[in-house]
Amino acid sequence: MPTEEKKPLPIHIPTTIKAFLMLWWFAVLTLVIGVFVSIITAISFGKELYRCRAIYLYSPKQIPELVTFGALSLQTHVSLIKLPANLEVMAQRLGKSSRSIAGSFNVIVGKKEGMVTFLVESSSATDAFETMKVVTDVFISSQIEKRRSHAQEYITAFNGQYQKALQNLRSAQQEMQTFIQKNKIVDISKEKQWYLEKIVSIEIELQHARIDLSATDIKLNKMQSILQDLEKKVKKERISQGQKESLTDMSLRKERLRQLISEAKNRQIFTTELRAAQENLERLQKMKNQNVASEQQISEAKARIRSIEAKLKDTKEITKWKKEIEKLDNFIVPKAEEDTPSSLILKDILLQMFNLQLQQVAAQDRVTKIENNIRENQQHLDKLAYLQEEYNGLERTIALSASVVKQYRKMIEAADLISKLKKPDFLVVSPPKLPKRHSKSNKKLIAILIFALFFMLAFAVPSIYGLISLSCRSAGEARARLGLKILGEFRSPSQKRYPGIVKRITRRILNLFRRSFTVKTHLPNYEIDGNQFYNLASKISPHIQGERGWTIALCEAHDQGSDHLRSVGYGLSYYISKMGYKTMLVDMVSHKQTDLQSMCESENISYVSIPISDKKIIREQSFADLLEKAKDQHNVIFILAPTAEHTASFRLCVRYCEGSIMLIEAGVHPFWHYFKAKNILKEEESVILGMSVSNIQRPF
Repeated sequence: MPTEEKKPLPIHIPTTIKAFLMLWWFAVLTLVIGVFVSIITAISFGKELYRCRAIYLYSPKQIPELVTFGALSLQTHVSLIKLPANLEVMAQRLGKSSRSIAGSFNVIVGKKEGMVTFLVESSSATDAFETMKVVTDVFISSQIEKRRSHAQEYITAFNGQYQKALQNLRSAQQEMQTFIQKNKIVDISKEKQWYLEKIVSIEIELQHARIDLSATDIKLNKMQSILQDLEKKVKKERISQGQKESLTDMSLRKERLRQLISEAKNRQIFTTELRAAQENLERLQKMKNQNVASEQQISEAKARIRSIEAKLKDTKEITKWKKEIEKLDNFIVPKAEEDTPSSLILKDILLQMFNLQLQQVAAQDRVTKIENNIRENQQHLDKLAYLQEEYNGLERTIALSASVVKQYRKMIEAADLISKLKKPDFLVVSPPKLPKRHSKSNKKLIAILIFALFFMLAFAVPSIYGLISLSCRSAGEARARLGLKILGEFRSPSQKRYPGIVKRITRRILNLFRRSFTVKTHLPNYEIDGNQFYNLASKISPHIQGERGWTIALCEAHDQGSDHLRSVGYGLSYYISKMGYKTMLVDMVSHKQTDLQSMCESENISYVSIPISDKKIIREQSFADLLEKAKDQHNVIFILAPTAEHTASFRLCVRYCEGSIMLIEAGVHPFWHYFKAKNILKEEESVILGMSVSNIQRPF
């Protein structure tokens, strides 16, 4: 049948709490000692710190020329205060080490823009005040020096950029001079105005020329119509008079007239161009006197005049050819002896028409010449516009370079001014003052820490004592660790809960109400509580079945003189026999004569002593035969089994038992000894009825 009880925890909480409470005096004593030690330590080693404060406002001098570069940032100035060089200066003035000074003050940049707070902490108010004065003096001095060096760096950088800008300005000016000399520029605006005025006057002249050309064209068209009518009339008259002219001669004559007209037209064109070229030369000479036109332009105008004159002048070959053409003309032109009336008019009309054609050619040439003149002037004007744009670009480059040079010059002057300033950039908002009382103290913290250590010690030691135990201190703890049913609990009778007469009186009063009685075992240090043994026997009696003897092994884990085992064995035998069962007690642990045999005989309990050990082992068959005979004569046989240390004897004993009870002596054996005995019982397939825990100390 299952006799084990499983517990979820390997510890028994009530036992642990009782063990903790047993050392309440240790906790109280530790706390009292902790109070005194914390007070003494705080007084001896605690320190009081005095804090000196100074507040400054960062307000650097604002110069418009240095806006691009700006002053040093506030964070840069703050970080410079703890440079090794500044700390060495402070150490020399205060007579301290630089490391101690670096740890004694702090610089805080406030949330408000430009606010800087200096904090100095020291164990002395005077020392804090003196340190603050030195720190602020060194800070202001380093700020002025850093500003000066910073300005000198800017001056060096600006000088390089200034020289580069100056070089760019000179290059732009040289480029402008080259451009003026190359294009012979004096005043482009005046020259453009002169060309505009000339174009306007030429356009007016062009309009007049076009009007003259149109009038000449109209006259010529009318003369052409009249000429056709007269030619028909003259032809009729000559036919009537018998004067006939060859049509071929007439055609040749017309072609020759056209050639003469073309030659006259070309000559008139060249004459007009020559006149225009001469006028242009005169104009350029006037412009040269005004330093507007260049020598090159005048040379080009003279070359053009020479070219036109060459076209107008005939060479010797051309003169010779013209004479031959005149001779041919004399043969072609008809020589009538008598002219008709209409032929005279025709000649006059032809002459007028020839003059009109010459006028038309001259007018057309004039229009063409004026248009070409306008076109040339417009080209000059366009060229001037391009030159004007390029000239303006060079002027802008020069102006920009000059502006950059001027700006760098101002920046150098401004940086030089800043480098010479003696006034700091920090304004005093709150000067340092001598502190009147300490700002903080670590005495309270030291006292709290020391007391906390003693407080933890006061509760840690009882807690560890309550949690860590190698033995089983109570029945509940034994059940939690071994997982077996508790059959009986026996407290230690030797414990003195009340001293002297108080103990005796108290126990007598308690016995009256409890109706308990005591069985004298005559064994040293053991006195059995009858109520507990009666309860133990009552829990075992239901397992006794049939008239044939039922064997129960009483097992111990370790040998401690066997008094505990013999006392429990006798008590169980006594109460089982009182219940009407024939009882036998087999003693396998006593190695010498004891009074247990006489006690059993006086109570009609059979007693057999078979002392065995690992060195002296009874034969198994003899032991089995003994038990068989005993079972025939007794109802219950209790065997005081050897301890689990004697493994062979222990196994032999429990092998022939129907049940077994483990005897636990509280606070004596480590619990793993009981685990060993429990495992052996399981291996031998012995039914473990439960366990009995004795020698339980108060308050468990």
